[in-house]
Amino acid sequence: MSAAQAFYDTLHGPQVTVMVGNPGSDTYQVFKVPKPLLCAFAWFDKALKQGHFQEGETNTIALPEDPTHAFSSFHYYIYHHDVVFPERPTEGRPLEGYLYELCEHWIFGDKYHIGGLQNIATYELCTVLTSYEDMTDETLRLCYECTIPESPLRIIIADYVVNNVENLGVYMGDYEFLGVFEGFINDIWNAKDAFHESKLQEDGESNFPRFIKPYKNSELFEVEVEPAEAMRIPYTSRAVWRGDWPGVTCTHCGDSEAKLFCPGNNAKAYGTACFYGDDDHMMPFCGKCLKDEGWPA
Repeated sequence: MSAAQAFYDTLHGPQVTVMVGNPGSDTYQVFKVPKPLLCAFAWFDKALKQGHFQEGETNTIALPEDPTHAFSSFHYYIYHHDVVFPERPTEGRPLEGYLYELCEHWIFGDKYHIGGLQNIATYELCTVLTSYEDMTDETLRLCYECTIPESPLRIIIADYVVNNVENLGVYMGDYEFLGVFEGFINDIWNAKDAFHESKLQEDGESNFPRFIKPYKNSELFEVEVEPAEAMRIPYTSRAVWRGDWPGVTCTHCGDSEAKLFCPGNNAKAYGTACFYGDDDHMMPFCGKCLKDEGWPA
């Protein structure tokens, strides 16, 4: 059987009905997902095993507490192994709401062990925070309520808080509501250590908050991707960048002076423009790293 035929059979084989959101709400939505594709992810594979859970008998899963937009992104990710986020909000949709949704994406991925989706949400969140410095108390509380101490999302929030206090003059007492969460004080002390260490850099280059250079600090921000999922992710699980989105940083060194570049073999060999004629799968690199890697700069 050819690979194309196998894929066709997968798409038209057994389907799983996934009901997301609270029935009767405006956001409630029903998705149909090919069972073999969904079972590539460990949590869903376990839930759908025949004879073990009711979901396996009915091929139906209900996720009443999860946000529809997060599962919708996951649905796209199942097929494309990437997520294309919508145009960043303008007047009609405040960035505060967008940041909240990005955090919901990360928490959804954490809940169902979808590391690739978490990492994509992380890099998009870091990019937005690099140029926008206002998160609502609701978003901050969500990040601490739904995560464990020292998780990547908490590290981002702690750096955000310390940066606001040390560099922007925000009163630390404005964040005292987070003190009830286990690990918050320790997260703040770690962020303060990173802040003071950044001020000692001889080259005078700022490395704080650490989310301004997410790739350089990938050991802090990336989560492990399970083997079954990792096999399905080509080249990278980074965010999908758009050419009109500012604030991209170099994939390798974290430098802010980066440009989008096609990682395809044709572009590398011939220095041509992206074969697909768009930038949805292109990666940000600075000129130095392009040359170091043997790519046309």
